[in-house]
Amino acid sequence: MDPTKLLAKFKGDFTENPSRWWKLFENFVSLYYDESKFCNAFPLFLEENAQIWFNGLPEDLTNTRENLKCEFSEEVSNFHTDRTFKNFSDFIDLKQQETESVAEFINRVNALSEDQDVGQQFKLTKLQYRCKPELVRLMSLGKWPETVEEAEVRLRSVEANSHYLEKCEKKETEDKIMSELKPKIDMMFQQISAVHSNTIKQLTTRPTMVEPLLNSNDDRKVQHRTRTPRRQRRRNPCHRCGECDHIPSQCRFIRIKCNKCKSIGHKAKMCRSKQKHFSAQPTKFISATGFK
Repeated sequence: MDPTKLLAKFKGDFTENPSRWWKLFENFVSLYYDESKFCNAFPLFLEENAQIWFNGLPEDLTNTRENLKCEFSEEVSNFHTDRTFKNFSDFIDLKQQETESVAEFINRVNALSEDQDVGQQFKLTKLQYRCKPELVRLMSLGKWPETVEEAEVRLRSVEANSHYLEKCEKKETEDKIMSELKPKIDMMFQQISAVHSNTIKQLTTRPTMVEPLLNSNDDRKVQHRTRTPRRQRRRNPCHRCGECDHIPSQCRFIRIKCNKCKSIGHKAKMCRSKQKHFSAQPTKFISATGFK
């Protein structure tokens, strides 16, 4: 098995404990390597930022174990100082984000407070005045909390009340809009229903057709006779085929050749053309005397 896979490599981002890692590395080398190979094995367990730092060291600082330990301790100390200052600056500028809940904000405050070892009063101030403005306004309506525990409980309660008020306000706004739009919507549906009813009525019932009829006895008097609807009347026979179940424009003989006149558009039964040639002999004239 590869010994380099038994010990976690040191990355240099200092999320791990540097002094503890160095002690584990010394024990690991004493088990798997000789003391003479300590300096040669050290870069095999570095990666990322730590590898870059090691590559920048002079050769005389990496040839002995003591020199490596001094350089490693100095680098860790410098970085820890910078990291502490950065974390303290982050804690000074700490405030609740718009998308952050109260529980997440409290956890973030507690985490930074443990790293910086700040007092309870400083932490209490962050919980009271660095949360969202609407939560600060609701907290100011009652008594200000005096301890961190009271501030955390008060913040959670205020957040729940804020969500409830937002929900009620949203529902009230929706109800107001619906109350204003309901009469208009009802009127629109009534108009649609009336138009629909009239359309159905016109399709199912047709008005009777009235045609004036002049009386032969008195031309000045007008009589009215009721005509049946067009759908119930029998159409005139088609001039193409003689049938009455369709209109001439839809006749199937519209493209058929007539056997009589050889023209297209009707059948021989309905042909109206005259024959040009007669097969019968012309009638002879016989006089009364018997002479031609």
